[in-house]
Amino acid sequence: MSVSVDADARGQLGVNAFALAFPTGSDLYGARRWSVATRLTPVAVGIPGASSEADCSLASSVCKVSNLLGGIMPLQNEWRRCIDCAVLYFNGHKDTNGWCLVNGESGHSADMEFDYDLTRDVPLTAGNQSGWRNCWKCQTMYFDGHDDGNKGKCPADNEKHNGHGSDPLIYNFLLPFNRPRADKRQPGWYNCWACQALVYNDAGIDGRCPNAYIHLTHKDDRPVYNFSLTYR
Repeated sequence: MSVSVDADARGQLGVNAFALAFPTGSDLYGARRWSVATRLTPVAVGIPGASSEADCSLASSVCKVSNLLGGIMPLQNEWRRCIDCAVLYFNGHKDTNGWCLVNGESGHSADMEFDYDLTRDVPLTAGNQSGWRNCWKCQTMYFDGHDDGNKGKCPADNEKHNGHGSDPLIYNFLLPFNRPRADKRQPGWYNCWACQALVYNDAGIDGRCPNAYIHLTHKDDRPVYNFSLTYR
C-alpha cells in the first residue's frame, strides 16, 4: 500500500492535519492499495530517519503509514501456501507464480482456502519478528535478518534468496509468533533453517527444501518461533 501525499500537505507537516488519498490498483511490487480516505494528525507523519509512526520519502512523495495513533495498518494480501513445497509465497503477480522445487518454473500451486494478510513496514513490537522479505526470484517469503548475512537458498537458481533489501520501497514484513490459534489466525508456520523460507509445518506436512530435501524447522525445540498468520 503506497500513500501519495500532495506537496502542500508535505509543506505543512508541522502545522495542519491533512488528508491521505489511497488510490485503487496495484503498485510495482503487487501491493494491494486501499480505496478509502482517512485523516491523520501531523504527529502521525515523520521524515526519513526519524523514529515516528510513518516513514515519508519527500523526494518520491510516497509515505508508509503505520497503525499507531489511529492510523492505517499497512497490509499485503495474496500470500498463499504452496500445496507442493509448503512455503508461503506471493500469488499476486499476473505474470508469475514464482519457482517451486516440485514444479520448477511452472511455479507454486496455491492453497486457495487461505488468503493471508501480512503486516509490513511498521515498527518492531514485542511478540513479532521483522526482517521477512519476498524473494523476487522464487516469490517465497524468507528470513533476511541474520547478522551473518545468511539468506538461505533459492530453488530458482540454487543461490541466495534476493529480496532487494537495500531498496527502501521493498517491504519488510512483520510476523507474529507464539500466539494461540484463533478465528482467522493460523499457527504452524516456521522458519526452515536450511533454506530460510517460511514454511507450513503442521499436520505432518514437511514440504520440499532446496537445501535439505525436506524443510528443517526444529519446531519441537525451544525457543523456536511458531508464527501465526491472519487470513481472510
